[in-house]
Amino acid sequence: AGGDPEKFQILPDDDEQAFKAEMTIIKEKRQKAFQELEQLKQDNLQKKLEIIEKIKAMVTTAEEANANFQNFKALQAEWKEIKPVPAEKANELWRNYQLYVEQFYDLINLNREAREYDFKKNLEKKTALCEKVEAIVKEENKTNADWERHTQEILDVQQEWKKIGFAAPKVNQKIFDRFRAACDGFFGRKNAHYKERRAQYSENADKKRELIAKAKELMDSTEWRKTADKLIELQKEWKTIGQVPHKLGDELWKEFREACDHFFDARTAAFADVHKEEDENLKKKQEVIARLQALLDEGKDEGDLQKKVQALSDEFFAIGHVPMKQKEKTYQAFRALLDKFYKELHVNSSRRRMDNFRSNLRQVATRGGDA
Repeated sequence: AGGDPEKFQILPDDDEQAFKAEMTIIKEKRQKAFQELEQLKQDNLQKKLEIIEKIKAMVTTAEEANANFQNFKALQAEWKEIKPVPAEKANELWRNYQLYVEQFYDLINLNREAREYDFKKNLEKKTALCEKVEAIVKEENKTNADWERHTQEILDVQQEWKKIGFAAPKVNQKIFDRFRAACDGFFGRKNAHYKERRAQYSENADKKRELIAKAKELMDSTEWRKTADKLIELQKEWKTIGQVPHKLGDELWKEFREACDHFFDARTAAFADVHKEEDENLKKKQEVIARLQALLDEGKDEGDLQKKVQALSDEFFAIGHVPMKQKEKTYQAFRALLDKFYKELHVNSSRRRMDNFRSNLRQVATRGGDA
């Protein structure tokens, strides 16, 4: 910039220092990842060398090779699962592996025959699984539990299928298409079933909401008998409606029940007051009966006694309703004392008929003869 070159100094650059620090971290991470990968390759190399040694040990006699065939297949599967090895060792490793694998097959003449045998056995296992799935598909599904149980059975069969190797190329796709068609048929029907069920659930929920609305319209009514009959009919109708999802069903039932309970609780409270009044009336009538009994026991002159009996009779029939269960019993007790009075005091028949007529009039006046 025109200054003295001898006095020029390079000043530290913060961005450059930060960049170098980040690059150092990246290099360290890359080095660590590289080392881990190299270690993994070395470990895999060792595993594959051990597999080669095991296969090499199997190559002894045909009899032993036949006995070790399943172990041999397991080692092949294990070999396929082991992935990276050091690149400089890969070709040599593969050649040695192939050498002993070919020797194994050559030894027991199974290079071609064993493959064909595997194809045959695999096809038999797959033909059997197809039949198993097809049998499940034919079973009837009456409930959701049936659908779920058969679904799990088919999923289990599918897991079995995955464990089986290939069949011969000319039939492998054909057997797979058969298996897939059976599975797809089942799950297609299941999807249609649940779609229909969801539609039914929605319709059922709408019906229940309509009943809830009707119940809420009635919940504040004081027409106790008429409204109670209507709500009971709504409850019966509720039971005829099909299912809805469990959580929604609980919510709808709670709302419906609260509306019904609101009315019936109010009715109970209203009748509680009525029952209390009837109980009090019963006590009053029982007191009149007791006073009538005491009066008759005193046995005073006929004229004075008859007036008092008539007064008690008027008082008795002036009292309001009593509980229905006690109505007839209370009246008969009072009527029996009156009959005793007429009999013992020999009240003439015309007077007695007049008194009976008056009593009957009082009964009519008190709600149709309610005692």
